[in-house]
Amino acid sequence: ETWESGTDNTFAWQYEGNQNWFVSTELPYEGSYCMESGDINNSQVSTLKLVTNFSQAGDVSFMFKTSTEGSYDFLFFNVNNTNINSWSGENSWTNYTYPVNAGSYTLRWKYTKDNVVSSGSDACWVDNIIMPPSTNTFVVEENEASDMQLFPNPTNGHCRVQFTGDYDRLIVSKLFDVIGCICTN
Repeated sequence: ETWESGTDNTFAWQYEGNQNWFVSTELPYEGSYCMESGDINNSQVSTLKLVTNFSQAGDVSFMFKTSTEGSYDFLFFNVNNTNINSWSGENSWTNYTYPVNAGSYTLRWKYTKDNVVSSGSDACWVDNIIMPPSTNTFVVEENEASDMQLFPNPTNGHCRVQFTGDYDRLIVSKLFDVIGCICTN
């Protein structure tokens, strides 16, 4: 996930907390876009969340950057409700890698602030998330369609798309590769 489509629609991202993360052009790691934590106040939180099912073992790796009050305001990386690592203060783009087995996971990038001081840009950024192959359900952008599934995912050849729900009109879908480009073949 690089957000180079300029949107957060490539994966089924979810948001928790006081303010949502958003697609940003604020000095991304590479390309034109990254994700930035929501603009939160003291004692608040902004969480970027992905529920996924990895079809094989591998590594989740990502780039992160923080500009926060050191030792008080943190970016946490959380897997299945367990804090795996955290960072605070001024950190330029840094890579982090976490090994996973095949199975279901909830990944969270959570920015939390303490109750008194703000420092730096008071924000965190995430970019270039690389994950093992998954068998996810993708939510169709328009509310009329309940959801669709792509098998296998990822695919390097033929695949099957299955829509769930009742439709009384034509559904137009677009397939994007992992860097947000529309697939033409």
